[in-house]
Amino acid sequence: MEKPVVSILVPVYNVENYVGRCLESILSQTLSDIEVICVNDGSTDDSLEVLREYEKTDSRIRIIDKENGGLPSARNAGLDAAKGRFVGFVDSDDYIESDMFKKMVAASERDGSDVVICGANILPESEECDQWLYECLTPKESFYKKFKPEILFRRKDMNPFLWRTLIRRSLIEQYKLRLDEDIVLGEDKAFQAKVYPRANGITVIPDKLYNYDCSRSDSIMSRENDMGIIQKIFKHVVLIKRMGTDISAGMYATDDEFISAYLEWSIPFIYGDFLYIPQTDKVTVADSLIEYWQDYGYYKYEYSFPDWIKDAFRYMKMYAGTEKTKAGLSIVLPVEYISRYLSEMLRQIARFSDDIEIVIINNGMPEEYYVLLLKLMMSQSNIRLYNTPKHFTYDQCLNMGNRLASGEYISYLEPQDWYISVSKLMKWFRKASSPKIDICFCDYTEKRVPADIVPVKISASDYKKEEFYLDFHDALYRTEFLKKEKLIFTDASVLTGKLFLAEAIIKAKTWMSYQETIYVNRKYYRQDWLSLEKCEKVLEALDKMVDLSLEYRNPYLHGLAYSILNGDVITQIIEHNTRASKESSHQFPNGENSQVHTVKTLFDIANKMNYGYLKECGYTDQESCIRTLWDVLLARQYFLTEINGN
Repeated sequence: MEKPVVSILVPVYNVENYVGRCLESILSQTLSDIEVICVNDGSTDDSLEVLREYEKTDSRIRIIDKENGGLPSARNAGLDAAKGRFVGFVDSDDYIESDMFKKMVAASERDGSDVVICGANILPESEECDQWLYECLTPKESFYKKFKPEILFRRKDMNPFLWRTLIRRSLIEQYKLRLDEDIVLGEDKAFQAKVYPRANGITVIPDKLYNYDCSRSDSIMSRENDMGIIQKIFKHVVLIKRMGTDISAGMYATDDEFISAYLEWSIPFIYGDFLYIPQTDKVTVADSLIEYWQDYGYYKYEYSFPDWIKDAFRYMKMYAGTEKTKAGLSIVLPVEYISRYLSEMLRQIARFSDDIEIVIINNGMPEEYYVLLLKLMMSQSNIRLYNTPKHFTYDQCLNMGNRLASGEYISYLEPQDWYISVSKLMKWFRKASSPKIDICFCDYTEKRVPADIVPVKISASDYKKEEFYLDFHDALYRTEFLKKEKLIFTDASVLTGKLFLAEAIIKAKTWMSYQETIYVNRKYYRQDWLSLEKCEKVLEALDKMVDLSLEYRNPYLHGLAYSILNGDVITQIIEHNTRASKESSHQFPNGENSQVHTVKTLFDIANKMNYGYLKECGYTDQESCIRTLWDVLLARQYFLTEINGN
């Protein structure tokens, strides 16, 4: 083959179970005049052997075997070897539709375009994929005879993925265009910033011809993006400055519309991440970008920017040249929906000192409070804000807070609760951090709504006995301890916090009781209904508590699991919300009305109960039975009797 129509570049790294599917989809293209350049980027599995087998069966396959250098390096090796009139990109863990390149080449020849962009499917369809990704991969049909800044900076459905892009190779070779191998996040965008402005015609077709597999945690995209959530912003700083350098050296160096669009894109691009990074990193990023943007002409174009972009710039500028301060205590604060106490919460955190950083996880805060929070952040450098890309579950919010926290210790706050005083909170922290203990407890204090005259209190005085009955908010956790033990929150419905606390207590090597009231729980809501799915999560959490108590030989945790399971609240919730249903299985094809899992878990827990442990906790032989299991079975028996009687 002297000169194929399309050179398809396939970077390969440890995808032995997927690359075959990818190659089958490429080799079955209705456009047969292609070459397939597979770049084995130092795979340590059998990927290369799979490639060799395919090479034997189809002469269109060419293999480049190189040391690992990353995705941009692999693509550049493919570009160096390509001979086709066009170049296409396919990741080895994805696959394509049989007519992908025939349609894209036809679109190029119809319009005389150097670049063609298509849509893509996300497989499997999942709630885990952000809405942004769906919108990005569902482009609107369009044609640009000449480059416009909106292509690169405003139309997200044309950026940033190379794997749904076809490029005329003569354009690439004319300007000697290659990917920047030192950019490990956003390399596609940086390459497009070189290609798009130089292209004679860009065509967008709405056809979804590429299948992006988002199910793999070790996919090419996720692997390249597998870095600390804080480190991501520094990679984006490199991307922004590199794109700015390319613009300054290119044909649009003096184009006001282009430069203005670049600034209007790059400031929000950084701002979203800037909100949640620690104060020390904010200073580093601001010192790197603010002067750069000003030299680039920010104030010349500022008048044309929306107010919120101006505010974002001013917020970031606030940190430039300031002293770096590291907080010792991180307070994780998840906020969602409307809360009658959000105003009080904002007034409370306004009193926190710089020694405390507040990591707010915004999971649906009302807009009016969000505006107030942003104003507060303009005057306080210890507030960090993470806006969830979609609605998170409660455990996901808390885990994100843990990932972001930079303090030596972590604690948790709810919008409706409060600390007695900042000074007492800091005394508690100093008490915990002086010997660097794993967990330090304060007294549990609960104040119900409407306000009780006498609050409910539990003293944190007897380790591994009373502590199990505290709330997880009533403790300071050493960050390194949580990381070392890999302690995370799991979705256990009403027991999410209790399960986390139990695991932390059982695994802690050092602990301390600080016998003062610091945190006040405002119990203004009593949950009396749970779905069957959530009931099962509650039982699974109790089952795990029982397993932990047996593994670590702790009778107090054993007794706690038993008392929760037999308590009136949990008993009523499980009994009332797992009632048998008269509806047929046709109405519930996935078994949504089945009690089988619930009853089985209850039996499993009953079989594991250690009655010696229960006796040690003060339960008599007559009390040592699973009342919840009895009530569920009794209710089911009544149901069956009623059905048979009818």
